[in-house]
Amino acid sequence: LGYPYESSVLWKVLDTDGDGELTWDEFVDRLTDEFRRRSEGRMDANGDMAKFLQFLDTKFDSSATQEEAAGALRNILLDNTDFAEAVVSEGAVPPLIELMRSPAPEVREAANNALRVIAPPWAERMVGDLQAENPIDREHAARALKKLAALNAEHRRTVVAAGAVVPIVALLRGDCLKCREQACGALSSIVYKNIDHEKLAVQAGVIAALVPLLGDAKKPTPVEVRSEAVKTLGMLVASSPLTQRRIVEAGGIEAFVAVLKVGSPPEQRRAVEALMRLSNVAEYKKLLAKADIAKVCLDFSNFTDDEQARGVAEELRDRFVEKEEAN
Repeated sequence: LGYPYESSVLWKVLDTDGDGELTWDEFVDRLTDEFRRRSEGRMDANGDMAKFLQFLDTKFDSSATQEEAAGALRNILLDNTDFAEAVVSEGAVPPLIELMRSPAPEVREAANNALRVIAPPWAERMVGDLQAENPIDREHAARALKKLAALNAEHRRTVVAAGAVVPIVALLRGDCLKCREQACGALSSIVYKNIDHEKLAVQAGVIAALVPLLGDAKKPTPVEVRSEAVKTLGMLVASSPLTQRRIVEAGGIEAFVAVLKVGSPPEQRRAVEALMRLSNVAEYKKLLAKADIAKVCLDFSNFTDDEQARGVAEELRDRFVEKEEAN
């Protein structure tokens, strides 16, 4: 087949029972399980099995079969809505979510039509798992809802209608690192271009939960969590005046300034853009001046390699330097 990697290593990985033999049934069962693990986000993207599945994806075009399968599933469910729970239990939703990334538009359409029927009961089940005792279950549920919400506006509404906002915000306050990371990502998708979803998140306390996750120089937050938290909070800054006020009152200015000092380049870019937005409000501009934002921006501009972020930082600094010179 022209597999480009070491086949002997793959053979050992596929030999589940380690007896040195690989039967056809064993091969099929293992692949079925691995495709499901990949669709659920539980596979090492750089592992030997992930490479093999990617090779199969590129070697064999299965778009026609995928379209037929998704379409048939939808038709069955439309005629027998009582089957929805059984289909959800069999794990049909994660593979359908993956099919929404297909380059073939007909496959995406068929998958979306099937999801319209079974995503709501599945989302409700995932919301229940957000409150599970096992942190792995909570992480898996948050990741799954993040993937569904990231598909389109319709499925974001499905996630919210299932009651996901409050328990996802609660995960931000928990001690499970991976749960917080996935919860931040899910919230980014949920509030994306939807003011009603944003209001629900704010009412659930998302701002007070997010701001501390940006960390500071003395108590840095793990990069995986901070990255998603900066992204989500940056989106909220671009929203309503009331949301901006709540972010500032929760210590958002200080938190964004801290990111400029300790964050990664993408985080720093989002932070300086958020500070620029806040500087458009006279009240917040005074607070930025007290935080010595001109010096912060100057220091940041001198060491960053991100041209876009440097440009925003210099523009922000100029707003305060001009004021100082005028005085």
